[in-house]
Amino acid sequence: MREHAFHRLSAFRVRRENAREFELIFGRRGAWEALLAGAPGFVRSELWRDAEDRTLYLTSDLWRSRREFDAFRRRCSAEVAKVEERIARLGQLEMLLGQERVRKSVA
Repeated sequence: MREHAFHRLSAFRVRRENAREFELIFGRRGAWEALLAGAPGFVRSELWRDAEDRTLYLTSDLWRSRREFDAFRRRCSAEVAKVEERIARLGQLEMLLGQERVRKSVA
């Protein structure tokens, strides 16, 4: 069986002294995951830090569909804005690398 999914990939540049706070926001059980957790269609969020450039982070958010992602953004726009304001104080704001509809194989 195959299902459609929506994948959003973003990069962030964070000042070294703010790295820990950034990880608390986007890491496991952080503010971002807490906001997404109850959203219909949300699958998972992941955070990666570059091994050589410790100020560069990538986030990956996977949704069942673009429609559900868009509905979440509309429904939670105020909460998302608050998280974005916190991030902006830590370094450069999000650089969207891509968002694509993908096919995922399901066993």
